[in-house]
Amino acid sequence: MVEGEFLRIIMTGISVNDLKNNDWLNDAATQKVMGVLNADNIDNARFVGGCVRNAFIGAPVDDIDIATVLMPEEVIERCENAGIAVVPTGLKHGTVTAIWRKKTFEITTLRKDVETDGRHAVVLYTDDWKMDAARRDFTMNALYLDKDGIIHDFFNGVEDVKKQHVRFIGDPHMRISEDVLRIFRFFRFSLYYGGGQLDETGLQACRDLAHLIPNLSVERIKKELFKIASHRDAIPMLNVMGKEGVLATFFSALYTDEYCTHYHHLSFEKDLNEAAITVFLASYDMRHFNKDTALDWANELFHLFKLSAAEKHIMRDFAKAYDALGSLAIKDVKKQAYMFGKRPALQAALWRAITDNYYVSFDDVYHELQHWDVPEFPLHGQDLIDAGIKPGKAMGARLKQVEKWWLENDMSANKEACLDYALKQS
Repeated sequence: MVEGEFLRIIMTGISVNDLKNNDWLNDAATQKVMGVLNADNIDNARFVGGCVRNAFIGAPVDDIDIATVLMPEEVIERCENAGIAVVPTGLKHGTVTAIWRKKTFEITTLRKDVETDGRHAVVLYTDDWKMDAARRDFTMNALYLDKDGIIHDFFNGVEDVKKQHVRFIGDPHMRISEDVLRIFRFFRFSLYYGGGQLDETGLQACRDLAHLIPNLSVERIKKELFKIASHRDAIPMLNVMGKEGVLATFFSALYTDEYCTHYHHLSFEKDLNEAAITVFLASYDMRHFNKDTALDWANELFHLFKLSAAEKHIMRDFAKAYDALGSLAIKDVKKQAYMFGKRPALQAALWRAITDNYYVSFDDVYHELQHWDVPEFPLHGQDLIDAGIKPGKAMGARLKQVEKWWLENDMSANKEACLDYALKQS
């Protein structure tokens, strides 16, 4: 670090005491790991990236990244000697993960890129902190916090954090060419940390290089888009991404003004993860899929996007509700809400409206179901047994028959009416 830079940081008055969220710094696990890396009281390791940025703005700190001048082998040796578990999670890129008291710390040796292909990089290690910072994506992600509580800022990232300005380090075209996923990260960070505003120079670079997106794996794109779609203010950003052609590579043209005005019907709830999964995946050629059923189409997506078990469950419920939804009549949607859950039913109704290009009916459905609680079928097997019906397959079939009748009658019949209907069946 040059003297001028140190003076600028000190004059700015930025130190650990100014961080709004520094509980993670005082945590015993954090102190343990950093103490091991800086055991000789030399500036061997600094916190970097998201943990510093989030602490500065008072946001939660979930992931702690550490940059170090130590070689990966020495990091491993120091940690193991101190009883800290260490896993070589990205050893060829200089990254190991330290684990202490169930907390994880990703530790990466300072490096510089010597060759990139838009997806992967060949790196060389360095002891130059600024050179390490220069290879990062945005100025606000290139902030380092050292053992003495001083923030090292090489590219005016602190001011950009204050102004909510998501800005590429150096030439945006070069940064994106190094890793095309940065196109999606640009929109995500602008949404989360930029107040939804887009740096025009960065946006132009995303436009210019959007044709490189097919070189990315769908898994990497999925991860970024899930995060975007799960933000409460995702609608305008998805709209911009659609207009700028960023989504066109993988998705049919659903992210239009008309579509985005209805996205809030799925994203108003507290937990947006399920909505994000469906918004992302159901948009994948939804308008043009050539499978016999939506479930066939969903099963193909499971393999293509390597979905988790939870994600598969969400998509299956949606696809089944979509296949079973004969119309946008409120009665039909309520039936699917009973069968598969209210959210899958609303999701299916929205996509039925999209494919039929008829949004007015969905608005009626949404407002009807928004505060409607899915009722519970009032009749149980024990009720039939108590009424003298012998347990067995025949009784189970009769119970199913009553449930079908109950559904067809708007789920309004009470227990007594259902039992009466059951006893009349042969």
